[in-house]
Amino acid sequence: MIFPVVPSHRAADVTLTVKDARGRPLPQTKVTVRQLGHQFLFGANIFNLGGCGKPALESAYRQRFAALLNYATLPFYWGGYEPKPGEPQPARRWQMAKWCAAHSIACKGHPLCWHEGRPAWLPLSPLAKVLALQLDRIHPDVGAFRDGIHIWT
Repeated sequence: MIFPVVPSHRAADVTLTVKDARGRPLPQTKVTVRQLGHQFLFGANIFNLGGCGKPALESAYRQRFAALLNYATLPFYWGGYEPKPGEPQPARRWQMAKWCAAHSIACKGHPLCWHEGRPAWLPLSPLAKVLALQLDRIHPDVGAFRDGIHIWT
């Protein structure tokens, strides 16, 4: 599906008065405006960072991600993040978060709770125990990354 460009979206009229160093208006002055950034978060998962296999592919991945996107989703699927009970694996996520910070890319941790990607050690029942274990991981995970990730889903 192709979505039409709607000029009224995220746009507004503006009137500028260009002045010299002494504050006098400079009529008929040509001005070029170039947008350098925006608040709209446009991104993708960054799961392949550091995992492209070949240096040229890794370099291209990083270059394109930083050039095109300002928002990255970091993987917190429970089974991959904590493959053994009580032994989370934060190092790779911190590398991702630090790389994103160095490139002014906002980070989102995902998912805090989901029915997929459960660790093999997690019991299937009783549900009250599963819920308690899930809730017991959320606070430490979010707290550990409070300086690198500000959005969670």
